[in-house]
This record gives sequence, structure tokens and C-alpha cells, in this order.
Amino acid sequence: MILLNAFLGWLVTDGYGAYRDHPRRQRCLAHLIRKARALAVGHYGAGSGFGRDLVRDLRRLIERVHDGDDPAAIKRLIAGIKWNCQCNRHEVDTKVRGLAGEILNDWDAVIAFVADPDLPPTNNDAERALRHAVISRRISFGTRSDEGSRFYAASLSVIDTCRKRRTDPWAYAYALITAARSNNLLPTIPAQVAI
Repeated sequence: MILLNAFLGWLVTDGYGAYRDHPRRQRCLAHLIRKARALAVGHYGAGSGFGRDLVRDLRRLIERVHDGDDPAAIKRLIAGIKWNCQCNRHEVDTKVRGLAGEILNDWDAVIAFVADPDLPPTNNDAERALRHAVISRRISFGTRSDEGSRFYAASLSVIDTCRKRRTDPWAYAYALITAARSNNLLPTIPAQVAI
């Protein structure tokens, strides 16, 4: 929770409840599309038209916002998605009812990216960034202490930040360790290097 209280940017999240109170949050549409697709193809019983329509409309919404389509057309699409969820909120099928309610209960976070085109509609970038760390943890069986886990997480964060800023992470680590050993002020991660 300390991270969530200190973080001032936008969170792009799955449906995990701990994130619900963050004021600047985008719900990952890829997660919702996967749930809708599972409904559409009948993973939970008979196929659902609601799931099929939701997959189509959420994908269209992402495409239209990305392409900068007519705001009136985007607004109509958003209204259609909301109406479809409202119509299915009291459906007999519990999975259909659950997904419709989940979307409506988190509505502002579902469509936050529409007002801010720089906000990604999915958390795919974050999941891709974590993929190597998750695989490494799985094959190495993790660390032996909480301190080791915190160090590993912080190190991966610094390395990834350096790479995104096109800075050599190992040169920065060297400068950081040298400054710490000399009791000097620790350097910040350099700003992005121009190409």
C-alpha cells in the first residue's frame, strides 16, 4: 500500500481490488477482452452474445481512440458498451452478470484512456517488462530473504529504467557503488540520452 499512496501517476491495472481506490487508474482492457472472449466461446457453458459483442466493441474502442476517430462516434460506441452491460447486469448466467457488473462498477477506469490518448488501454507493456523477472524468479526459486527480494526488485527497476532512458545500466551501477563507498551523494539515473 505504501507504493500506491506514494505513486502519483496513472495505474493501468487488472481487476485486483487493492487498486480500486487509486484516483488515476485505467482498467486493462486486454483483461476484460479475455474474460469476454471466454464467455463468447463458451468456456463457462453456452456461448454468450454479450461476450462476443463486448470483445468486438472494446477492440473497436481501442482502435478508434488510437486512430483519433470522430469524438461523436467514440461517444456512441462508449454509450453502446455501457448500455450492453446495463442490459446484462441482471442476466441469469452468473458469469455474464458478473462481467457486466464488474465493468459498470469500474466504469470510469474502463474508459479513462478515451480522455487521455497517451494513456495505454492495456497493461501489456508492464507485463512484458516483468516477464523476464518472473521467469528468472521461477527458475532460480527466488531469494532467501525479504531484503534480498527488495534488492532484486529495486535492481530490476533501475536496470529497466536505465534501458528505457538509453543509459548503460552497468555504468550507472558502477557510479552508484563508487559514490556509496566514498560516502558521496548518490547519483540519480541519468535523463534519456539523445539518439
